[in-house]
Amino acid sequence: MERCRDADQTHPGRAHVLSLFDHFYHDGPHGRHICIVSEFLGESVGTLRLIIPDCKVPVPVAKELSRQLLLALSYLHDRCNITHTDLHPRNSLLSYDEKLLSQNLKENPPAPAATIDKHGASVTIMQSQPLPLPIGILINLKLIDFSSANWSDEHWATIIQIPLLRPPEIILGDEWDTSADIWTTACVIFKLVTGCFLFVRKESETFTADDDHLAQMMEVLEPFGPSHLSTFSRRDSFFDPSGNLQRIPKLFPKLLEGLIENHMGWGPEEIALFASFLRAMLRLRKEDRSSAVQVLAHEWLGGVV
Repeated sequence: MERCRDADQTHPGRAHVLSLFDHFYHDGPHGRHICIVSEFLGESVGTLRLIIPDCKVPVPVAKELSRQLLLALSYLHDRCNITHTDLHPRNSLLSYDEKLLSQNLKENPPAPAATIDKHGASVTIMQSQPLPLPIGILINLKLIDFSSANWSDEHWATIIQIPLLRPPEIILGDEWDTSADIWTTACVIFKLVTGCFLFVRKESETFTADDDHLAQMMEVLEPFGPSHLSTFSRRDSFFDPSGNLQRIPKLFPKLLEGLIENHMGWGPEEIALFASFLRAMLRLRKEDRSSAVQVLAHEWLGGVV
């Protein structure tokens, strides 16, 4: 977090990464704990989805959130040498304009919950209360939770990202890099816009959840090429010598455009543009994925200021 704070104050993505103000240690009955002092933040993007009909974030808001998330990743990847490795809607919080926050607290002051004696002084504990979601032109995303983050050139983890959002190299066993964050970002953005997960893992008596995940990747995107499969250490656990999945040999292709149409009901041009935006991040071969900076230049974000 100190690297995130100090790496480059002028980078536009710095404003979308949690700010560390200070830290201190507290010794308690269960040992020493580090305590972090950060800026005040509100609800998560995941909570924002839940209060919206169909869990679909309005497209202009989803574009702005996508832009800010990509700016944050550009800062982490290009300036901080950090891969987040745990991206999901609950790890993106919304920040508050200080004037609006002060106004809200003035209009809705918190009620006292209890009074305790602390080092001879009487201390009043105030009751927690919800705050209004900062939606609209003031929306500002902050990427948080660096507890699983790795240095981009020095990894301590081999299994990263939550299962539903994992790129293929994590399942199949290969070295990962910052492009793993890019794949996961595409899955997060798909969920913001459509209200649904892009890939929904399930298992049965005949195949595993990882089998199903790989099958859906191939159905929605493209098959794995033979030379690509040969780079994975766990290839033989999933594929036969011909490159077919051992436990799900028959696939049912369903293009990404079709999934978008089913969820959104858009016209062909809008569907094609969003699919192109996502595909830049959803390449099975990690070397083929666009960087955060490259994705920020995509036309789908062109209307975002």
